[in-house]
Amino acid sequence: ILSLLRDKPLNQIVKINGWVKGLRRQKERTFIDVDDGSCIYKLQVVLSSEKRPADLGFHAAVSVTGVLRSSSHERQDVELVADDVQVVGSRVHETYPFKARKVHVPEYVRQYPHLRARTSSFASLLRVRSQTKMAIHQYLQKEGFVNVDTPVLTTNDCEGGGEVFTVQ
Repeated sequence: ILSLLRDKPLNQIVKINGWVKGLRRQKERTFIDVDDGSCIYKLQVVLSSEKRPADLGFHAAVSVTGVLRSSSHERQDVELVADDVQVVGSRVHETYPFKARKVHVPEYVRQYPHLRARTSSFASLLRVRSQTKMAIHQYLQKEGFVNVDTPVLTTNDCEGGGEVFTVQ
């Protein structure tokens, strides 16, 4: 989100989409950390507590419309003062294994392979992997190479299924 908003002028209305990575409720304001996975930084959204949707929660998918403002906080350049927050996808249940604002060790994260891309460390790894693959692919395309997806060969043998062919 932040990489896209850096070029936007301040005091303009913008719309963002992402997941709630942090939620701090106060009496008058609610602070929401929204992340779309495009970079390591989260965007702080400031919302009047009376406008907070009832189903807003940790890791809900949201669409936020508001005014992009300069932030007075030293760790962030901008924040989004929200006029409207729509919950697109419901929040995760209480059994969600990853807690907000906590770093989980890779061994723990690997127990949940279907959710690991939602953690900051694995999301960063996936962004680097994506950029690397794209750069290699573009270079080889420019040099006239053709990409051929070969069959996947594994050593798994289930009930004699590995005897169909041999690899030399």
